[in-house]
Amino acid sequence: MIAEYFYSRNMTLSQAFSFLDADMGGTVTWEEFVRGINLCLDQTANHRVSSSDLWPIFKRFDRDGDNRISLEEFSSQFASKGTRAQSWYDDDMRRGSGRTIGYGAPVIAPNVAAERRVDDIICRIGAAIVRTGFTPLQLFQKVDLDSNGRLSWAELERMILSFQPDLSMTERQAIFSRFDRDGSQDVDVNEFCGCMDRCNAQALVNVEALFKGLGDRFRSSGQTVSDIFHVFDRNYDGFLQLDEWARAMKTFDVPTPTLSDADIEAVFKRFDVNGDGYMSIQEVDTFFRDCIQRSQHSQVQAQTTYTGSQTYQVMPTYQPPPPEEAWESEVLETVRSCLSVGRSGLSITEVFRRLDINNNESMDVVEFQRMVTAYRQDLAQAHVEALFLKVNTSGTGHITMSEFVRRFG
Repeated sequence: MIAEYFYSRNMTLSQAFSFLDADMGGTVTWEEFVRGINLCLDQTANHRVSSSDLWPIFKRFDRDGDNRISLEEFSSQFASKGTRAQSWYDDDMRRGSGRTIGYGAPVIAPNVAAERRVDDIICRIGAAIVRTGFTPLQLFQKVDLDSNGRLSWAELERMILSFQPDLSMTERQAIFSRFDRDGSQDVDVNEFCGCMDRCNAQALVNVEALFKGLGDRFRSSGQTVSDIFHVFDRNYDGFLQLDEWARAMKTFDVPTPTLSDADIEAVFKRFDVNGDGYMSIQEVDTFFRDCIQRSQHSQVQAQTTYTGSQTYQVMPTYQPPPPEEAWESEVLETVRSCLSVGRSGLSITEVFRRLDINNNESMDVVEFQRMVTAYRQDLAQAHVEALFLKVNTSGTGHITMSEFVRRFG
């Protein structure tokens, strides 16, 4: 029945474990186990089980007898069970997600995960364009200098980087095919505008502003936005239905409401992974934290010029990073490969947060040196400092998330 619940919600083994691990301590205690399993049984229309009945089940998981369940102990119980439990375990192992403790939205298959990553990138680009005041059509017409209704890949890349300069090479490659829907190797006006319109960028920008305010407001008390929204999660399963999401949005959108019902519903649909009427609180929190933290340091504003009664929008200018020497590229590419989601099991933004030891949303030279020398112990101090300057393109002495993602994403 436990496997049935997690399977029905499209949760991987690691996400199911994280659901039980309420304090995110890396193991599941007896108290967390009782709370979590009874929630699972409630949701599958089964009666709650008494603590005395649950204790031998807990000990079956707890193979080393330390009264805590590790991820390995949790997953091993589903490796040799019948039918649905075995199917859930096998599916998860094929996706490789059982190796790490992951947080975020349910993942159905690798291709779905890849599509959703592209969705996130498109949404960030759309939000950046909205913040500068351009409409997609205005922007396309400004970049399409010969007015032939088509953009080459080079033109599209230059334009996108003007609005979202921290895009990594991986992210740039991922969005190309999304824009070029007919595979013609260029993008026409309908493809470009359609791609931008589908992401509901204005709704995301409106909700992002609310999230930023909530984060500033509750950070001093040690709460996160995710903690706040769990108050509206009536069955404590980490998901919100549309009415719960709408209630939360309207509760916090005060004293002067800024979100329309259409904004609230559009964002809900964006995060309702499989259309079952539930959105993941963790996925919403992660998406907006990434957007806010990255836009804080890479946000660009379109310039406005005035000539008599006419107003003209001027595109922001993309400043490419400084060129790298061959040895610098070799070292940084080695680090990039080691930090990739395929090797680490974590998104690049989550990697950055884990390396940010002092939680100041940046990486200093000491933290950077610790990261780089973990993979290249032969580097001298002068080499580390040279590499730091190539990543810290702003020259502030601290690598931001945007700079980190641009080079290692």
